Amino acid sequence: MTLLFEPNIPEAIKELDASNFKLVGDEPTNETEFAERVTFYTDSKAQTVKESPVTWTQVQTKYNEMMVAFNNEDYARNRAKAYDTLGNQLDKLFHDIDEGKLDKTGSFYLGIKTVKDSNPK
Repeated sequence: MTLLFEPNIPEAIKELDASNFKLVGDEPTNETEFAERVTFYTDSKAQTVKESPVTWTQVQTKYNEMMVAFNNEDYARNRAKAYDTLGNQLDKLFHDIDEGKLDKTGSFYLGIKTVKDSNPK
């Protein structure tokens, strides 16, 4: 799965524990800020506080893993931006079929190949 947006600390927390939590202020950058700014709750209405089910070290580790995955998928995000719209791709495919060009000379194939060549894995 390609991550479209750069991960953040709240997303790392959600990946580790899908329970209810609230972040007040900026994203924490250390253990003290994590303890001060992130509160976990037993319910979705944030009425009953509970002990943190994850540690700052676990959150940092998950965030770093998510960033590695995000950075490794840079080519996929660039490709997604570079591809023609689905409607235009289907139109090119229709015209290629109509012209008997379902090979490497058709506009559909050439358009896709250009994007892939410009954004290699």
